[in-house]
Amino acid sequence: MVAKQNTHRWLIGIGVIAIIGVILAGMYFVKTTQVSHIQITAVGDSLTQGIGDGNQGGYPTLISKKITKENKAIVKSSNYGIAGETTEQINARVVKNNKVKTGIKKANVVTITTGGNDLLAFFKANALETDTSKLTQKVNLAAKDYQANLQELLTNVRKLNPKANIYLFGIYNPLYVYFPQVNLLTQTVTKWNQTAQKTVSQNKRVYFVAIDNQLSNGQYHTAEQQAKLKNDSNKVNSSSTLDTNSISTIFSGSGKEINDYLSNDDHFHPNHKGYRIMTNDLYKSMTSHENWLKEK
Repeated sequence: MVAKQNTHRWLIGIGVIAIIGVILAGMYFVKTTQVSHIQITAVGDSLTQGIGDGNQGGYPTLISKKITKENKAIVKSSNYGIAGETTEQINARVVKNNKVKTGIKKANVVTITTGGNDLLAFFKANALETDTSKLTQKVNLAAKDYQANLQELLTNVRKLNPKANIYLFGIYNPLYVYFPQVNLLTQTVTKWNQTAQKTVSQNKRVYFVAIDNQLSNGQYHTAEQQAKLKNDSNKVNSSSTLDTNSISTIFSGSGKEINDYLSNDDHFHPNHKGYRIMTNDLYKSMTSHENWLKEK
């Protein structure tokens, strides 16, 4: 009788071990299949295209390499960035371009850069406006148009891919280090980012990646450094309004860029260091929302 009981217990023990083995094997299988092949589809403007990075691919290439290195996954990124496009133009490609549509449909992750060209178009259209109050009103109206166009873009991306998380980069102020005393410019960039954040919050599985402070301020991180920057700028131009001639000179590419994270070629786009910052910020956000990135 005792022998039978021992045999029965032994069989139960073997069964439990076998079940545990199956569960662990299943967990391992799920884990490896979750991270084995990842498709990142990047859609947007010049920041997606990688302008300023010296043909190194910008953040889409860098994020693929980072995920591959730190998660041992096979990562492919498709880059559908075109310099100069506004949110409305990017949306048109998402709706009409078959390659872009296919890329979004196949994606595990979709990233978007947009908004900068919308803001540039606004400033060009209002370059002669000197009334700060009127300009502020126009900024608010333009922000509403931007929000509507951004929501349409997010809606169309989601229609193509109901499952992938979407990461939207904010914008930055490439002129801050030259005109830190021009509050309207800083406030407008902030308004644009707040508009984007509000839009993102109204959509499921869409996340905002902030890059404003790092790329706008450059190496001038501390309050003391920024105060000195303003003081030095005031010695050259104490005006609190934009000087269109000075802006044209800066964007012409003449002189050395004084922001360590922006391109020396056009003083506008990120350089390789800047794109690495974008990549690190994106990766940090992804680790909070992608389960397969948490499992290493």
